[in-house]
Amino acid sequence: MVPGGKLPNGDNAGTETAISDVAGPGGAISLEGAFRFARIFFFGLQLEGAGFSGQSQTAGGITAATSASSGMAAGKFGVITNPEGFGFYGELGVGYRVFIVKTTATAPDGTTGSQEADFNGIDYMLGVGMHFKAGKYVRIIPKMSLAVGQFSDPSVSNNGGVSVTSSTSQSEFHEFFFLGVGGYFDIDLDKPKPAAPAPSTPSSSPSTPPSS
Repeated sequence: MVPGGKLPNGDNAGTETAISDVAGPGGAISLEGAFRFARIFFFGLQLEGAGFSGQSQTAGGITAATSASSGMAAGKFGVITNPEGFGFYGELGVGYRVFIVKTTATAPDGTTGSQEADFNGIDYMLGVGMHFKAGKYVRIIPKMSLAVGQFSDPSVSNNGGVSVTSSTSQSEFHEFFFLGVGGYFDIDLDKPKPAAPAPSTPSSSPSTPPSS
């Protein structure tokens, strides 16, 4: 997963920080459940967690190292053109994302301090991929998706003796790009009913003429 966009700097109104300055590409894992109807459409719920590579910058003799993580809960609507084989997969969704940036600063004398800024906002998602039926119950879906939204005022907590400025007040746009593979277990709730037995045909035996 690759994050992009900007984070607003509330302590300095009208300025912003590029997300790439505090977080780099990372990995994500999600748990999803969906209900398919009319054969090719589905509604689903998704819980996602992601961790990103950190960044480090030095200014005025103070080194600030960051780490970032993200969590999201979302609802989705989508289509699978061929649930019983190979086909196109598409999804639209909306979710609530929390983006956490932790910064640890170290002064030249070894004094350290830390800050955590928690951003949150609504994301709108678009995803496309391919659907493979890998067995009676297993589905494989390679896909890519893009989530776009806005972050505004974070909740900021500080600890230690070094001040790290990272608070915000205005809104800025962000995006998260995902490329990966999903494995799904399919439970068929619409099992075909067993065929009714064919009605029996009474057998007839030829009549024997009376003997004289």
